[in-house]
Amino acid sequence: MGEREARVIYEREQQTGNSRMELRLTEDWRMDLKISGEGSVEGTHRLLEALEEALDAYPEAPPLDSAVDLSELRKSPLRAQFIMGKWLMGRRGRVGRLAVYEGQPLEMKLARAITRLARLDKVGFYEHRDDAMRWLERD
Repeated sequence: MGEREARVIYEREQQTGNSRMELRLTEDWRMDLKISGEGSVEGTHRLLEALEEALDAYPEAPPLDSAVDLSELRKSPLRAQFIMGKWLMGRRGRVGRLAVYEGQPLEMKLARAITRLARLDKVGFYEHRDDAMRWLERD
């Protein structure tokens, strides 16, 4: 998922039906998330459980900067997107900068809609991973 050297303090990988997610939180309060396969409501619920577990494990953490890789995500249902948007709205105080990258056009359009729904303001959308990482790593 990346070549950063910060120590991983939370990690979860999970397969739900035809979807997969890989989540890592590092000691510098950076979250890396890769979602692949076919999106589903069930997979979204499992992802949110993992995110809640990570946030609950570190309640003192500052807002987390996050990199979200959508390069292998296909056919995410609108209901799953709505569930994610609602969750983000309720947790936006825990979200720092959010870089979403390499998704298919429809998935990127839906991700933009979700972040608007959640009223997130530090969000970047990128065609290439390197551009997303540069944006996240700047001060």
